[in-house]
Amino acid sequence: MTTRARYSGAVKRAPRTWSLNDIADTFSDLRADYRAAQPSRFKKTLTGVVATGSGADYHTRIETQYYKMMEQFREMDRNDSIVGQAISRVVDNVTQHGISVDPKTGDPEADTYLRDKFDMWACDPDQCDLEGESRLGDLCRFILRAVLVDGDIVATATDTGAVETIEAHRIKTPTGTKRNVVLGVLLDNYRRRLEYWVSPRDIDPLATLRKVNEIVPIPVRDKQGRRQLFHIYDPKRKSQTRGISALAPIVDTAGMADDIQFAKLVQQQVVSCITFIRERGIDFNSGAVPAATGSTTDETLANGGTRTIQGIAPGLELVTAPGEKITGFSPNVPNAEYFNHIILILSIIAVNLGIPVQLLLLDASKTNFSGWRGAMDQARVGFKRLWEILVCRFLCPVYLWKLREWVATDAQAGQYAAALGEQFWKHEWMPPHWPYIEPEKDAQGDALIIEKRLAPRRLVLGRRGLNIERVDETIVKDNARFIRLCIKEAESINVESPAADVDWRTLAFMEPPTTTVTGPPMPTEEGVATEKKRASGNAGATDDEGDDDAGDA
Repeated sequence: MTTRARYSGAVKRAPRTWSLNDIADTFSDLRADYRAAQPSRFKKTLTGVVATGSGADYHTRIETQYYKMMEQFREMDRNDSIVGQAISRVVDNVTQHGISVDPKTGDPEADTYLRDKFDMWACDPDQCDLEGESRLGDLCRFILRAVLVDGDIVATATDTGAVETIEAHRIKTPTGTKRNVVLGVLLDNYRRRLEYWVSPRDIDPLATLRKVNEIVPIPVRDKQGRRQLFHIYDPKRKSQTRGISALAPIVDTAGMADDIQFAKLVQQQVVSCITFIRERGIDFNSGAVPAATGSTTDETLANGGTRTIQGIAPGLELVTAPGEKITGFSPNVPNAEYFNHIILILSIIAVNLGIPVQLLLLDASKTNFSGWRGAMDQARVGFKRLWEILVCRFLCPVYLWKLREWVATDAQAGQYAAALGEQFWKHEWMPPHWPYIEPEKDAQGDALIIEKRLAPRRLVLGRRGLNIERVDETIVKDNARFIRLCIKEAESINVESPAADVDWRTLAFMEPPTTTVTGPPMPTEEGVATEKKRASGNAGATDDEGDDDAGDA
């Protein structure tokens, strides 16, 4: 038998000493569930972040850097030859001809009254703007531009019935406060906005607010809990208190593009000068005096020497010295690669603002119709989203604020509110009308959708920024005016020339209606006798037919 040795315990081993390199090698062999969690030379080294995660406000925790970025973006909007125009393209496409509210009270008379009253207020700068300079449509343009460039803007309802706008740099946090204030916004424990702390005047950007009593706190809601301060911004995260400019991802790209453009312009100026290359052979006679090309000027150099500069004139003939050869030099500036590269840079700028590069340049020559249409369709999705932000964060609260004010001060509005109840406050904002890209085919498509009942006519018109009530009302009124004019002119012609007997439909290029039957004709004596005779003949025929049937049976 073979005897096996048995051990009653584990073998004791000497403890291993771990070096830092051993630990690094061991952990580098471990694999996480997501490859993105592993370090790689292809990933950026993150700075300014918390490894365990943080809210969006953590990235704007240094207030001076936040406002410094804001001024950087404003400088780009002022001076950059591309960025400012790109912002204008977005604002123009979103706001277009203006704004239009459509009350939905269910009472046509109340709808017309509220619509006219609001339009009158919105179109009067003295009533609409606290500064008395802008209509509501103008304020929308300023607000949207501030959202794209500054990051956000605040508007408040005032006791005068006008809107006051407060630019983003005036909302600041005093250094002496210990309350939960983020970039000038006082929050409660649930991140509900309570107050916005506004500096009373445009102070020095480098100065700091040290005392809380130096700011003017504006409550977000009044004593009844209704919103009276409107913060317009486009956050990317739910935990983001203030807005960030749309130019933040492209600040370096836009700056480099502007530098490249400037360098190319300077280069073009340099190569526009006349350049000669002198080649001197071994038999060159340095003692020969070159022929004069024009007036001469002596210039003192930095080392104390002098240089003679000769002028030129059209039809110049340059005579060389013996043994000297002159060759002209004219480089190709800009080169062919420059155009492709600058288009790429402009495309990056345009895509971050949600517009095609063709729209940015106002030049569609570099694409075909299908490319232009597809790009514009996608751009309009972004335009509609910006429009919805403008409506939800500014226009709707402003309209409800004005309704509450009119209910309290206007007897007619108060009667409508009492009679209609909750329906009184319902309304819609009509989006801008983006015209057909291919008018004939797009109009045929809309007509087919309505004809086949794929969507209601109201919805189809609404997608085009049109209100069905206004469209129908306008069409009917225009047709009625046209018909009345034709009738009036036809009557006038018939008075002047009775023999003409002109029908108004002739003037309207309409066919006269066919004979209209208004009812059964009146019976005459002859007609009654004929009808009786026909009836008696039918009765006899019926009896004969009955006899024949009986005989057959």
